[in-house]
Amino acid sequence: MQILENFSLKSYNTFGLNAVARYFAPFNSKESLVEILSTDIFARSQRLILGGGSNILFLKDFNGIVVHPENKGIEIIKENASTSLVRVAAGEEWDDFVLWAVNNNLAGVENLSHIPGCVGAAPVQNIGAYGVEAKDVIHEVTIFDFKKNRFDILNKDQLHFSYRDSVFKHEFKDACIVVDVVFELSKKHVYNVSYKGLDSKLKECAIVNLQTIRNSIIEIRNEKLPDPKIQGNAGSFFKNPVVEEEDYLRLSEIFDDIVAYKLDNRTYKIAAGWLIDTLGWKGKYHRDAAVHDKQALVLVNKGNATGVDILQLSKNIQDDVFSKFSIILEPEVLFV
Repeated sequence: MQILENFSLKSYNTFGLNAVARYFAPFNSKESLVEILSTDIFARSQRLILGGGSNILFLKDFNGIVVHPENKGIEIIKENASTSLVRVAAGEEWDDFVLWAVNNNLAGVENLSHIPGCVGAAPVQNIGAYGVEAKDVIHEVTIFDFKKNRFDILNKDQLHFSYRDSVFKHEFKDACIVVDVVFELSKKHVYNVSYKGLDSKLKECAIVNLQTIRNSIIEIRNEKLPDPKIQGNAGSFFKNPVVEEEDYLRLSEIFDDIVAYKLDNRTYKIAAGWLIDTLGWKGKYHRDAAVHDKQALVLVNKGNATGVDILQLSKNIQDDVFSKFSIILEPEVLFV
């Protein structure tokens, strides 16, 4: 076990913001995690669980302890003729796991290719892309419960998944840490390729399989999203708002090019990027924080932005969207 002091988090958040943690504690096993959680430092400090830092915006230094998963491991723990249960350590890179699944001919996560971050964040955020969400394949999650002071297993029903949401943002907020995740992947491939943009990309492929789906999604993401190693960002900054049917119909009468997806008989999900782009925000900036010139849903650090600069830009966008559309944009990233 090692607890570092006054530790720079610049390499641990994809915005590339130079926040400093009072304490930084990486763990690579259940035993080292228990050691960290047993210290006086952990007991008396504010806590933050930080994986790949791909969904976080630091507004200032963190005067507490950052616990960082570095545990590794991917293993099939049970299988039958149609499915495999795969346990993945929280510290594994998400896309390394997706690559492993594709290479092992197991379906379910290929549409989630090239998403940055660690596996431990997948159930917290219920990550999603191209018509698939983590909830579709998560079987159970092993956590360490701070209140009970023990490891516990939460099954899918206990995780209370919804759009970019889970029990970890509510009942278990700041009350546990994800240790590993068990996914149920399929040996029988049923592809989800109807999402706009993906279907046309796959028409260029001679065959459609897990690998060509993964390759196509990586190509699409690289075309639309900036590389955080070159230009700091956290991917989609805002959630796609869900509105009632009457609000959607009102907007569609005014804007015939509205981008929206019907969820059920009463609600629609509107593309937040379309709302922002329609108002001309691409390329606009506040100090060194800017809206990406190719994807309006992405805010970027042009080099020397602070978290406060990025926050102010996001608030300016929220105000403009609400003023023009009467829609509240909710941030997808966590402010710390």
